[in-house]
Amino acid sequence: MVAQAAIVFARTDPAGRARGVTAFLVPLDLPGVSRSPLRDMGTRAIGRAVLAFDRVRVPHAYRLGEEGTGFYQVMEGFDYNRVGIALAC
Repeated sequence: MVAQAAIVFARTDPAGRARGVTAFLVPLDLPGVSRSPLRDMGTRAIGRAVLAFDRVRVPHAYRLGEEGTGFYQVMEGFDYNRVGIALAC
């Protein structure tokens, strides 16, 4: 496993619904982060893993964008991915 960080979307405001999700760039060497390889039938060229977080504290400086905009960042990413998936078919 070669990744040193992962983009994680976390609920930062339980009452905020879609506006309560924030994106973070989480270094995978933080205390409480563990990972194990995910072995499956497909995409062997791209290594994948299962990430587990146990009481991980992510510094505020690792936030991506404004607090509460994570859901909209995911939706924007889907717009681009739909085109890529369609081209791959």
